[in-house]
Amino acid sequence: MKRNPITAFIVDDELKARQVLAQLLKQNCPQVQILGSAANLKEAREKLRELPVDIVFLDIDLGEESSFTLLDEEETNASHIVFTTGHGEYALKAFGYHATHYLLKPIDVDELKEAVNRVQTLKGSHQESKPDPQKKSNQPTSRIALADLYGYELVEVSDIIRLEGKGAYTSIIMKNDHTKMVSKSLGHFEDKLTQNHFFRIHKKHIINGKELVKCTREKTPVVTMSNGDELSVSWRLRSRFFEFLKQTTSF
Repeated sequence: MKRNPITAFIVDDELKARQVLAQLLKQNCPQVQILGSAANLKEAREKLRELPVDIVFLDIDLGEESSFTLLDEEETNASHIVFTTGHGEYALKAFGYHATHYLLKPIDVDELKEAVNRVQTLKGSHQESKPDPQKKSNQPTSRIALADLYGYELVEVSDIIRLEGKGAYTSIIMKNDHTKMVSKSLGHFEDKLTQNHFFRIHKKHIINGKELVKCTREKTPVVTMSNGDELSVSWRLRSRFFEFLKQTTSF
C-alpha cells in the first residue's frame, strides 16, 4: 500500500548522528522526505521559521544548548516533534512538550518505524485536534466542576473565555472579569473541553472558539478574545488551528 509522503527535518549537533538517522529513514521509511538539517539552535531557528514540515527529529543536548529552548520559543514550524537522544532521563520532560515519540540512541529501527507510522496516522486522520461533528452532537459538557479549598465551583463552560497553563496549575479566565486558579494541568481540561469548541492554540493556552472575535493571518497568528486578550498561536499548531476554524465557522 502506497503511503502519503511525510516531510522531516533533523536537528543534531553531531554530523555522524544526522547522517545515520537520514540513512535509517531512507532505508526503512521511504515515505519520509528530509527537507533539511541543522547542527545548532541558530540554524534550526532560521530554517524552521520558513520550512513547514511534518516531523522535526530533535536531539536534546546540542553542545551547550538544549533543544527545549527552541520549543519554549515556539520556533518550530512543525506538526510533530520526535526527540532523539542518548539520555533517557529527559523522557518525562519531553512528553510535557507533547512529543510524538522519544527515541533513544542508538536508534532502534522498529522504534523509528513506529514513530513515523504514528505521525502518518495522525496526519491522515487529524485526530489530535480536528473536531468530530458526531461527537459534538452527543451531549458536550455544559458545566465543569472546579475544585477549591472548600469544595467545588460549578462553572458553565460557555462562560469560560480561555485557559492558561501555569505549570501544574491552570488559570481559568471567565466572563465578567472572573478568574479562577485550580491545581490541575492544562492537559486535564483539554481532554474535557474538546467537544465544546475549545482548542489548544499553544502549549500554555486553550481558547473557547465561541469567544474568539479576531484572528490575524500572519505566520504566527494572533487571536483576540471577547474580553480583549490577545494570544499567539503556536507555529506548530497553526495549520490545525485554521482547520479547526474551518470546521466550526462558516468561511
